[in-house]
Amino acid sequence: MALIKCPNCGNQMSDKALCCPACGYENQAQEKKIQNFCIECGNKLSENDTVCSVCGCPINKEHENLEQLQKVEVASIKIPKISKQKKTTLIVSIVLLVILIIVAIAGIFFIRQHTKTIYKENLSAATSSMIMGAIKAEDSGNLIHDVWYNTIYKESDSKTDKYTKTNHSFNEDFNTSLTALMSDDDFKKDIESIKDNQDSTDYIMKDLVNPPEEYKEAYEKLQDFYDSYLELTNLVISPTGSLSSYTSNFNEADSATSNAYKAMQRYIN
Repeated sequence: MALIKCPNCGNQMSDKALCCPACGYENQAQEKKIQNFCIECGNKLSENDTVCSVCGCPINKEHENLEQLQKVEVASIKIPKISKQKKTTLIVSIVLLVILIIVAIAGIFFIRQHTKTIYKENLSAATSSMIMGAIKAEDSGNLIHDVWYNTIYKESDSKTDKYTKTNHSFNEDFNTSLTALMSDDDFKKDIESIKDNQDSTDYIMKDLVNPPEEYKEAYEKLQDFYDSYLELTNLVISPTGSLSSYTSNFNEADSATSNAYKAMQRYIN
């Protein structure tokens, strides 16, 4: 027995094989050999012969055996079936996976919405804190101006006389009047309140450094408000310069703070 190539597909097969195991092509030479002639003596055979009538050689039944074998092999190939338990487990796993994905997406959405809500609340808190501090600074700054002005121009006023006068006479140096004002217990409490307001505002501002995309413009406006607010409150905490320069700087800072506060209204309402 030897290996030959199938004329149809080129796959190697036995020269005794009745057909190619790869493509099923019939080996015609072997077919004729088995069916028509005895392989021992060459005697011509009939289809019903089981042995050679001349030499007694059994007729080759490989063709029948091969067909039977192929039928058995084909019949023995079974497609694996998935059990009901495995199907149930698979379905449950898929359902759980879908639920986990939905929960994860919902969680991410909730966190983002919560972050935006907290940011807006802090934005509103910072704005409120600054306007309250600005109002206090405006009152204290106006009093500083009046004490300063009334000392120089010797203007009597029930609100400033206790700072501008000594023994019922106007102070010759406005610094004497300003020192008296800064030493007043009530005024010192006002200044401390403004300083505390600066600290609390600064604390809130630190939480607003990284705004969500939709609040970036609002944060820029808040920064403008914060700059004006700081300039106004610092002028009150530490007044410097001449009466003219102080008045000019104070009025500009006061006006800028007021305008910046108005600009913030569209973002917090």
